[in-house]
Amino acid sequence: MSERRLSRHAIGRIEVVAAAAGYGFLGVFGKQAYAAGLGPGEFLTMRFVAAAAILWVYVLVARRSALVWDRRKIAACAALGVFGYALFTSLYFHALKDLSASLTSLLLYTFPVMVTIAARVLFGEPIGWKRGVALPIVAAGLVMLLWGDITVHNWVAVALGLGSAVFYSTYILASSRWLRGVDSMIAGLYIMTAAAIALFAIAHPSIEQLRGLDARAWTAVAGIALVSTLGPLVLFLRGLEKLSSPEASILSLVEPMTAVLSATVLLGERLSFVQVLGGAIILGAMALSTSRPARPDSPDPAPPSTALQ
Repeated sequence: MSERRLSRHAIGRIEVVAAAAGYGFLGVFGKQAYAAGLGPGEFLTMRFVAAAAILWVYVLVARRSALVWDRRKIAACAALGVFGYALFTSLYFHALKDLSASLTSLLLYTFPVMVTIAARVLFGEPIGWKRGVALPIVAAGLVMLLWGDITVHNWVAVALGLGSAVFYSTYILASSRWLRGVDSMIAGLYIMTAAAIALFAIAHPSIEQLRGLDARAWTAVAGIALVSTLGPLVLFLRGLEKLSSPEASILSLVEPMTAVLSATVLLGERLSFVQVLGGAIILGAMALSTSRPARPDSPDPAPPSTALQ
């Protein structure tokens, strides 16, 4: 393994982990928004409109030359934004309204298993014995980490939570195949813009409604736009260029650990010994599943193709 390739792979891991840490605050911002009177549709619309607007300003000022106007690639980003990102995040936040945050996260984080199996079936990506052993251990660790306030107010919300995992898996797999040659920031720009347009068309929040929002609501919108949307979306796409889909999805398990810690620190929730043990188990399984044997005499495998098919 050459130093250059090792560096590229390590950078990809850092980018995915950083993205997952940012996504870990979704539950905190969501609960804050609901407490302030925002519904899922209005909150998500404002989330993507704010994030896309900020990124459009930055790109037009500092990165205009990087803009891509190829219709096929823009269409691919739009499809990922509408049928991937907007759909899975809508399902997640609608589930969060009728489920506890722990159970909602537990349902969403079935997606690494879905991605690993789908990548094997659809693209022939090997699972390997390490990942095969690590996945059930990860599942056990997740149950321990997120077990606690398991509340269900509407059983339809359970289906919505599982649906969010299905569509997030689809988003990851499609992104890994469609976005080669597109700057990650520009891809993120088009994805967020498409998601914002789709959600606005569905929720269409009124000006009067926006005027009635208090500081808590605007803080939640600003937080989710900057901390849990803009940075994480671009960083994840950058990391996905350097890693396989299964590895990126498993590294994303940093998100539920961040979610639990943020809820403990910011929402005053108690962290039990079982949750700490579950987090340690997840970290150990992640280390096992993403470790790469040192083979200095063997060339590195090529990164997964991300061609726009």
